[in-house]
Amino acid sequence: MGVTRYPDQAGQPKPARVVRRGRVKRSKPAFERAGRPSTRAVIDALVQAGVFDQVFANIKLKYGIR
Repeated sequence: MGVTRYPDQAGQPKPARVVRRGRVKRSKPAFERAGRPSTRAVIDALVQAGVFDQVFANIKLKYGIR
């Protein structure tokens, strides 16, 4: 009898590692799935809060906000 490390599964072969190939279909970016707002959402919020001004004009242009 071989060494049984786990007596409850003596003699059972270890389950093979499942290798899944192929892409997970992503509906939204990783950070959004992790429950964080998107960059656009953050910037929109800042615009609503009136934080953006001339300093951030180029950022506004880049993300196409008003």
